[in-house]
Amino acid sequence: MSARVRRLLAWTAAGLGLANLVAFLTYTAPRAARKRDVAARTAALESELARQRTQVEELRERATSIAANRKDARAFMDAQVAPADGSVVPILTEVESLARKQGLRVGQQSFVRAPVKGLSIERFEIVMPVHGNYRQVTGLVGELEASPTFVTLDAVSARTTGGAGQEAVDLDLEFSFYFRTGAAPKAGH
Repeated sequence: MSARVRRLLAWTAAGLGLANLVAFLTYTAPRAARKRDVAARTAALESELARQRTQVEELRERATSIAANRKDARAFMDAQVAPADGSVVPILTEVESLARKQGLRVGQQSFVRAPVKGLSIERFEIVMPVHGNYRQVTGLVGELEASPTFVTLDAVSARTTGGAGQEAVDLDLEFSFYFRTGAAPKAGH
């Protein structure tokens, strides 16, 4: 091959290489960069979508839980919390009769009535001194748990008073009853 043909082939190869380089830089490289950018954005968006779906599911579960809690609270208020016009006397009579039924001696009681902050109910607290033995006290607690009246035993203060062979205790039992005071909130609110 002659030098002239070799030069011509070299210039042709260089020209084709230069054309290939120009095509790569103007067409292939930008498209490859855009493709990588689209892939990265797609991955980021898929990750964000998964996070959002998880968050939406958590919010749905929370909304379902809140709705169930509202329904339960409404049912509790309707079934367990006495209306404001209800008398405390039947409840007191019931607790005293349950205590006496167990053989406990009931002392002078004290009462406090106070609204429950943030709710349309009122707490009626009774401190009832009783005297008896452990079996009698646990019997009273069991009777209160089985009672259809909603009563909470909030505190017990005790001191032993019996002699050898006969243990007795003096207790101050703090009970609470609850009464509706205002218009009940509407279901769903």
